[in-house]
Amino acid sequence: MHKPMLPTIPHPSRALILLADLECGLVNVAHDLQDKGVHVTKVALCFADYYYAINGIPCVPFDAPRSEFKNWLRQYIQAHQIDTLIVYN
Repeated sequence: MHKPMLPTIPHPSRALILLADLECGLVNVAHDLQDKGVHVTKVALCFADYYYAINGIPCVPFDAPRSEFKNWLRQYIQAHQIDTLIVYN
């Protein structure tokens, strides 16, 4: 029996964009994922990140001190059952 060389990656169902390019090019990636049935959310770390919201990608703001980001992110992932993180740059 032939085994695949790469493991099968499960289809994501809930993705969270943490960091993206300055040109907001991941909006297109987010739309592609949404077309495949993936729920995509963008963490809004600054005003420019709300460009995603203007283009139909839900945003969740993080406006606490940076030292709290790790715990906030862990809680958000658990509470919203995030199975895919997208980090660019």
